[in-house]
Amino acid sequence: FNTMTDEVVRRQEAVERSHREAATLLAIARTVGGTLDLQEALRVVCRELARLTGAETASVHLLDPEGTELRPFAAYHVPREMLAVLGTTPLPLLEQGFGPELVEGRPLWSDDVPNDPRFESPLFRRYRHQSGLIIPLVLDGKVSGAFYLVWWRDRRGFDASELGALQIVGRQVGMLLQNARLYQAVEVRAARLRTLVQLNQDQPQRLYDTAE
Repeated sequence: FNTMTDEVVRRQEAVERSHREAATLLAIARTVGGTLDLQEALRVVCRELARLTGAETASVHLLDPEGTELRPFAAYHVPREMLAVLGTTPLPLLEQGFGPELVEGRPLWSDDVPNDPRFESPLFRRYRHQSGLIIPLVLDGKVSGAFYLVWWRDRRGFDASELGALQIVGRQVGMLLQNARLYQAVEVRAARLRTLVQLNQDQPQRLYDTAE
């Protein structure tokens, strides 16, 4: 009887988790498709990821134009005493001890960050925490950013189902970044066109003499 009861509980927990994941994916999909404010959209995604996973802090870092650093862009529930540093300190991409899983878009986690050689950034060591989760954002086969979720004291692990759902989030947000870049490119072209039109309007009208 106890075995059957345990199985029922596990199935119920799995269903509830599936519902939470579906609700989170839907909320993120609406965010991706419903705003052109990239920073606010990514802050909302950080919040949804924290609610889904139980993370205490969530942040997102985007790759700089030179392709060398991951710079902080938006966050949710950052401790006040850490805000100034965490909100301004970039992470040099080549100094991170991560393998090919990030380039392939697969989330990477540890429930023992202080002793995990993959999490070797000085920033990870400065603000010690027990568990961490990285969700990469990959565009055109290259890392263009990453979410980082933090559990300050708790050990948090992830199974294959959870990681699969989080990888979908990474793909959705990758689409958001792509759309934002396309919109920015259109805006740049429109601004150039407006400048050309204005220059033409400001030029004095040329007068031509008629030949006799």
